Amino acid sequence: MRCHGRRLARALAALAIAAAACSAPAGAAVLKTGPQVLTAQGNCASEEITPGYSQQAAGVEPKVGDVVYLSVRVDFIVSFDCAADFFSVQVTLPPGVQPATGGSNVPICRRFGSNAQGQTVFDSRAAANCPGSVSFDAVTRRFELRPKASPVLPDVGGPAGSFWFVGIRAPQESQEYPSVQLLVPVTATQTMTNQPVSYLVCAVGTSCVMASVGMTVGAAPAGSTTEVSFPEGVATTAVGARIPFGINTGAATQYYLKVDAATSPTFASGHACAGLPTTFAAPGSVPFRGPFSSEIQFGDLQQGGTTCFLAPLTTYTYKACTVNTGTLADLACRAGTLTTGAVSSTLRSPADTPADRPDSTRMTVRGQVLGGHPAGTLLLQRRASGSSAAFTNISLGALSQTTADGPELAADLTGLAAWSVLEMRACYQAGSLMCSTSADVVAGYAEATGAATAVGDHTATFGGFPSAPSPAGTLTFRAGTSTTAVAAKLPVVATRSLTAVAGTTATPFSATATGLDSGTTYRWAVCFDVPATAGVEDCSQVRTFKTTGTAPDRAAPRIRLTVKGTPRRGRRVTLKVRATDPSGVRRVTIKVGSAKARTGATQRVRLPRRGTTVKVVVKATDRAGNTGTLAKTLKLRP
Repeated sequence: MRCHGRRLARALAALAIAAAACSAPAGAAVLKTGPQVLTAQGNCASEEITPGYSQQAAGVEPKVGDVVYLSVRVDFIVSFDCAADFFSVQVTLPPGVQPATGGSNVPICRRFGSNAQGQTVFDSRAAANCPGSVSFDAVTRRFELRPKASPVLPDVGGPAGSFWFVGIRAPQESQEYPSVQLLVPVTATQTMTNQPVSYLVCAVGTSCVMASVGMTVGAAPAGSTTEVSFPEGVATTAVGARIPFGINTGAATQYYLKVDAATSPTFASGHACAGLPTTFAAPGSVPFRGPFSSEIQFGDLQQGGTTCFLAPLTTYTYKACTVNTGTLADLACRAGTLTTGAVSSTLRSPADTPADRPDSTRMTVRGQVLGGHPAGTLLLQRRASGSSAAFTNISLGALSQTTADGPELAADLTGLAAWSVLEMRACYQAGSLMCSTSADVVAGYAEATGAATAVGDHTATFGGFPSAPSPAGTLTFRAGTSTTAVAAKLPVVATRSLTAVAGTTATPFSATATGLDSGTTYRWAVCFDVPATAGVEDCSQVRTFKTTGTAPDRAAPRIRLTVKGTPRRGRRVTLKVRATDPSGVRRVTIKVGSAKARTGATQRVRLPRRGTTVKVVVKATDRAGNTGTLAKTLKLRP
């Protein structure tokens, strides 16, 4: 356990253990949230954005000088078409509020989900990629909250900046992380009521959307009054935690600081570490003076000191108190609770290579523990997909307690039924059994023999094969212009019906697709489908090719309408249309109100004698047959 600050002498700490219990009511800080908003559905389903900030307790607003944690949470739906997304966040602060990053006040970044048992699992890589500060523009009152430059996967970086990952990193991992919460400390220098804090969340797979929450800040404590607060920012893993806290008091108030954490709600037993509770002084072994903020840290979220490991799936009560510098009695305290998550383990499916898949009856599967963990055993569990039978356990190896990722461990599976579908998951046994999200793994794979060949204006030839041995099935060659569709969702452009193969040597096949568009880039893959089971069993990686010739004109003409003369009831005006298209414009029609459409780019028309408006509809057709439409409503003057 580590608390920023210097510990007093052992005798002082011993006296502190006997100090009176906290008199302030227990209660962790809560988030005050604004309306949830959804991104516009694009390549992925809409993502749910929840804005918020921390209160001292339910209904108790922060005060001037408090460290408050702004929060934005992104929840994502993992689907077959979209397994993951990436996003960035821009925050706009109201006047009188600015970031409070510095020292122990740093942003908190959480990525989490549920495992096979419904236990919460946290991805420690989000904390590793969390920035230590933000760059605040005092003029625009904005800052961005992105991962560190060159982040570790699954977050990504690039010339446009880094982006947060949300979802599942398949096929490298099987554990889903559909939720991300980002928190950044701020402080207010003035009171305010319902002032908007805005969050612009831009998701790569969908869109940008603005969410906001109204922030209220009360007056600072009067005189020597002292308040202890836990902002909503407790970050937990399986074996660690970061607990920010703040002391808001008068500038002349002096005190020592005491912290504790235990499984007992009364702190009578089950202390997280030897030496708790612990009393601290400011650097130089002198009392703290005035407002102060810091963190209590444990396990793999510690930034120094002797590592104190928390236990997975365990609830702890924690507290921070100011202590009288003379009597060592508690002055002001606040307590809260946290529950650690499960150990996060993940399964990596075998690659479609001879090394990982010598044939359809053998494969190499790998598992790994991500983040800190206690001593235990990493297991691979498997059973037939769709079965309710008990899993078969395969031990991948024993691991020691550590704050780091475990090594990747492998198991060679043999004697599998060719092209059978297995449900697999990685599990960690350390008291409780903690298993990753299950993944279906096929004992067999489809692969392309190479790049598309004999590519012409409207044709291309593909080659591919299913690994052997293989049952009778259909080899489908798929190609389409979608830039996002997964292999199994691409249109089928050619097929080959295959008989069963008993040996272990695969036979390549080819097929030619016709009717393709010239000058067009296609994405293609080869898939193998066994009719006896539902769905496509496996597809190769998606490749690309471009047909020869000139790309067809698929775009409608661009249309611009100009009105010459003042639109008055019963009077004439001139309508002039300018339509442009690379292939040339073949025809233009203009329709005014209920009158019949007339052909011509320039027309002199009489407007209706009654009404206040009239609708003009222009249509332009190019030489490729594409038609564009422009509608404009004219206001009629008397």
